[in-house]
Amino acid sequence: MLFLESSSLHEDKKNRWISTIQLILKHFDIPFSSMYNKNIHHRVRSKLVPMYNLQFNKTLSDCREHEVGKLRTYALFKTNLCYEPYFDIIRNVDIRKCFTGFRVSSHRLQIELDRCKKST
Repeated sequence: MLFLESSSLHEDKKNRWISTIQLILKHFDIPFSSMYNKNIHHRVRSKLVPMYNLQFNKTLSDCREHEVGKLRTYALFKTNLCYEPYFDIIRNVDIRKCFTGFRVSSHRLQIELDRCKKST
């Protein structure tokens, strides 16, 4: 029902969400009419994931060669895009949040606080 309403708004040039979906499907040579297929997400995902992985690996490679600082360090240790085992190993949610925060530099360690001071 909601999708049909969005489609009618798209036809009236009032819905940019559907327009974006249409562009993505067109890029992958998937007919817009396929949107009504229940398995469309598998088809789109099968095209998007390899494309994203390729871009991720290229970005990591560029960082290893040209970047300095924490992004280069991250690229040296993170060699591929994958599900991280610590999500399953660390059972305590608070500890897992802290560990994740550390990995994405969203923590209150002094080195990160100093970086924030330098950038302002």
